[in-house]
Amino acid sequence: MHYKSLFNNNNNCSQEIFNKKLNWFFDIKYCLFDEESKNKIIKKAKELIKNYKNLKLTKKNKNKIIIFSKKINKKQKLKKKIFNIQLLKIIKKFQEKATSKYFKHFLIQGSFSSNDYIEDWSDFDSFVVLKNSTFDNFKKLLELRSKLKKIYKEILKICPYQHHGLIIYTEKDLLSYLSGFLPPAALKKNLNLIQSEKIIFNLINFKKNISKKILIDRLKYIKLGLKNGKYNHHVFNKTQLTIPFIIGEKTLHQLFCHIGFMLNIPILFLDAINKSQHKKKSYRIFYKRIKDSQINKFIKKHEYIRKNWKNFYKRKSYKLNNKIVKFLGPNYFRDCKSVIEKIIKIINLSTN
Repeated sequence: MHYKSLFNNNNNCSQEIFNKKLNWFFDIKYCLFDEESKNKIIKKAKELIKNYKNLKLTKKNKNKIIIFSKKINKKQKLKKKIFNIQLLKIIKKFQEKATSKYFKHFLIQGSFSSNDYIEDWSDFDSFVVLKNSTFDNFKKLLELRSKLKKIYKEILKICPYQHHGLIIYTEKDLLSYLSGFLPPAALKKNLNLIQSEKIIFNLINFKKNISKKILIDRLKYIKLGLKNGKYNHHVFNKTQLTIPFIIGEKTLHQLFCHIGFMLNIPILFLDAINKSQHKKKSYRIFYKRIKDSQINKFIKKHEYIRKNWKNFYKRKSYKLNNKIVKFLGPNYFRDCKSVIEKIIKIINLSTN
């Protein structure tokens, strides 16, 4: 989804749309790979301020969920390759330049927190909540964006295929947390950059199935790519991934992002049927629930790539190579289409 297109100078938007716009504004693709003129960036910042001021939250029944978090301890026992000098440098920059002024909560989640980081594969996953005061003036958004651009460059040194920025929410989001946002269950393992605390989520029963919609939207892009030969998703440096693959094309970054999405299918599926789970546990639960051998084999194929990433790429290279193309197969995107279509049907059967 190209969230930049959601900016249209409209002072009012839904909570879901605002969250997409906010995350795009601070996304690594927009900050480093799709830079716009200063005037256009200022215009978007001003629009976000107006949106936040006019944001109306749902008054539906809410289910309170609490996540406990401990401040990161540099002496705690972690794998040496995770807690290396570069990661410490990034954490220090966040603590010094960004966290206390702009963020109410700042958690590192994902593989860095669960201690199963894979070198050059794992990206820097976060869960951050912007303070209400960050939206007092558009200049604060510009200041934060400027600081994040510098930190993102450091992140790329340890996560060369990082394809997203911080995962951002607001204090208002916590008061009315939509299902389809990052599930609180995904935060059971975390590292807190600010303080030890408990974070309260007022989770609402939202009729719109956002996780299912994410799958439907991605299916549309895959179908369009199969039709016109270009995969217009996660475009870096204005270059789209060609379908079928072209060996030597500088689109490994784009393919990496897509593989990551396919690995998210288990957690999206479980969230869509109201069975949210931590990503690390989601695969085991997913395979037990899904009886289709094609689907399970396909997802396990992507798990193999993740675990053996060092065998599928050359460091600092963004070119598609014969090994990964051959492993995925000549009908790869048709297989993606088939799997997602089946998953959506299973979701429909489970929720109707």
